[in-house]
Amino acid sequence: MKLDELPFDFERRRVSVVVQVAGRVPLLVTKGAPETILPLCTAYEDEEGVHPLDEPLRAQAAAQFRQLSAEGLRVLAVAWRHWEAERSIELPDESDLVFAGFLAFADPPLPEAAEAIRQLAADGVRIKLLTGDNELVTAAVCRAVGLPAERIVLGSELER
Repeated sequence: MKLDELPFDFERRRVSVVVQVAGRVPLLVTKGAPETILPLCTAYEDEEGVHPLDEPLRAQAAAQFRQLSAEGLRVLAVAWRHWEAERSIELPDESDLVFAGFLAFADPPLPEAAEAIRQLAADGVRIKLLTGDNELVTAAVCRAVGLPAERIVLGSELER
């Protein structure tokens, strides 16, 4: 059962919820953009339990995220911590998390997208792709539909 939520916002690029499973300690569960979740983690979980997350392991997780993204997969990171407070979640609570893993989703372009883009280009239309995806996913999508991806502008660049 969900007890509380810190909603998603585009600056934090994550959402956190407090959940209670009968007979267990409540958990704060956070999911979102891996580049915003991994820095909040101090440990990771595997089949043997919870272990400290050192820099080499953090780099390995970041490399796995980049590899999945380069394959065109949209990737979310999931992390958690025990929640014993009897108050609402606040931003500082998204810390000392245990990295649980990645969720990777395939959302390929429609089969007819490449042909439609070719026809538009032949008609003189300049095509720009606007997306919330990271640059690696964006490059993979561009390749899939035949768009050049020499210049990818990130949201952080647009804000300047």
